[in-house]
Amino acid sequence: MSRYTPFILIALLLTTAQASERLALVIGNGAYQKPVPTLDNPVNDANDMAGVLRKLGFEVILNKA
Repeated sequence: MSRYTPFILIALLLTTAQASERLALVIGNGAYQKPVPTLDNPVNDANDMAGVLRKLGFEVILNKA
């Protein structure tokens, strides 16, 4: 499974029924509590995913934690 899979799933779930309006919520969370393993660069990953989604025509809401 790719590290981008959660972001892609969120984007797909948040798309609206209308084909002309596409919205994605991308969250880069680097503040996980133990025992959850931390990601190397979650904020960078979120920025990259947001950029890709914008190129695909999504309006992106980006939250970095």
